[in-house]
Amino acid sequence: MHFLRYVVPVLTLCSGLLLGQESHEHHKNHTVGKFDPVVENLPPPGFGKVDHVIEIETLRGRMRYDQERFTVGPGSKVKLVLGNNDDMPHNLVLCKPSIANVGMEVSKKAWALGGDAIAKHYVPEHPAILFHTTLVPPRSSQSFYFKAPSKTGSYPYVCTLPGHAFYMKGVMSVATIIKTPTGKPVGFSETTFRTYKGKWDRLPDFDKLKPVSEGKVGNALIGTQFAKMENQFGIVFEGVLSVPGSGRYSFELGSNDGSRLEVNGERIVDNDGTHGHQTKTGGINLKPGDHPFRLLYFQKDSEKSLNLRWRGPGISTAWLTKPPSGKNGSGMPIRPEVEGDAVIYRNFIAEAGTRAIAVGYPQGVNLAFDANQVRLALLWQGAFMDGGRHWSGRGEGFQPPAGFAKLSFPELSPFAFLDKVDSPWPLPENGRSSGYRFKGYERDKLRRPAFLYEFHDVKVRDFPMGATELSPYLNRKFTVESESKQGKLHYLAAAGNTIESSGKTYLVDGKYAVSFPDLKNLKPVLRESAGRKELLLPLEVEGELSFVQRYDWHYE
Repeated sequence: MHFLRYVVPVLTLCSGLLLGQESHEHHKNHTVGKFDPVVENLPPPGFGKVDHVIEIETLRGRMRYDQERFTVGPGSKVKLVLGNNDDMPHNLVLCKPSIANVGMEVSKKAWALGGDAIAKHYVPEHPAILFHTTLVPPRSSQSFYFKAPSKTGSYPYVCTLPGHAFYMKGVMSVATIIKTPTGKPVGFSETTFRTYKGKWDRLPDFDKLKPVSEGKVGNALIGTQFAKMENQFGIVFEGVLSVPGSGRYSFELGSNDGSRLEVNGERIVDNDGTHGHQTKTGGINLKPGDHPFRLLYFQKDSEKSLNLRWRGPGISTAWLTKPPSGKNGSGMPIRPEVEGDAVIYRNFIAEAGTRAIAVGYPQGVNLAFDANQVRLALLWQGAFMDGGRHWSGRGEGFQPPAGFAKLSFPELSPFAFLDKVDSPWPLPENGRSSGYRFKGYERDKLRRPAFLYEFHDVKVRDFPMGATELSPYLNRKFTVESESKQGKLHYLAAAGNTIESSGKTYLVDGKYAVSFPDLKNLKPVLRESAGRKELLLPLEVEGELSFVQRYDWHYE
């Protein structure tokens, strides 16, 4: 993995200027897909009629746009709505395909802006930039207007905040939009929706129920976001399906739970019932022109999804609904019961052992703790864990993390008694750290666990907390209790091939940085031992002592 020069002051400054958030309890008042009212920026003078409305949302804690491809006509006028569902700010920068990986080049220039980055919304001066949003704050949404290029092709877009462009990117396709004999665009138009509240095992007769909301879809793509509910709801879309030529049109409808597509009053695809995400197909012969359609869907209690694509004469396979925002199928993503809470998964986890405890935080930070060796084994960003391996079939094997930017830590215990500062750090014996006793964990009101363990006469409370400023990071608060006054207790803060000191920050193997906010009287010691670099923290414990270690990914 490659990383960028790490600048602590910039990140700290940004959170104060941009986020303006209280404690994480603030997030519990929000649900996925809900924002503060959209900030409607006015179109430029003389902009005229909008041809395409593109709605893109950020996926909370996953460092992704929910749409990684959309299509507009050459020279068309576009309204883009960027909804930021995350706990950190994001932007969207659209580029000319002038060189390979132009989005990354633009992003690196943005990361090099230093103290000017916030004022410039992390948008550098670069000839490849066609259009950009401002920085959209967390849990807010803004609209923006631009004119698409007249030249057809693929135009990449990225989020240019530190490290985001590795994962937060997509492509705007500029292509000729086929018209139908009636002048309507190919696909769905004049679409309306009605939403219903209820708990069903199969699609009900919606015509006999009273909707809780209704409205027009407009130029946006059909999707479950119109329901503004997470579970126990139904939604009916109705409108016109316009086709350019005569022939057979095929449809693939995927959903979790039930769905059905009707065209010209006929059932084309029936995917009813309660089930995980599954797809079914169907087809119909159509003549050029407009045909009425209905798309019905209900969601009971599990993950929601609704995807519809089609193909036919003159039409390559294309989406008629909002494209899926990730893997759907046999996977079983592990989610918290309450949005904004942490989630725990205990099982066999790759690189964390047979007594692994994985924790996912809503800020997009995840960890795996090895209870055998009483150590932090892994950190990663984005998606948490996929339970498919262990929750289906015989459940054998080790499950790897589902996200990205994984950091693996050495198999070394966190604390040891050293007679001298150059004494070697003890190694595990038979896969376990000697002298340790793991005592389980306790959880706070946000379901975040604090790991409890003992090392000889030393009691340790190890409390990791996911956090975010412009990028996710982890704080780890240690509370150490001991009656020992020997002065030989040491904490191993980091170990690697290289550790470089820059002020109060230590860069480990060029991949991540550690620091110690408010360290007070403790002073880290950087040494070389057993063929590696080690960062130690000598501890003078008399009663109780606390300190915090911070982990930041290092982007290059």
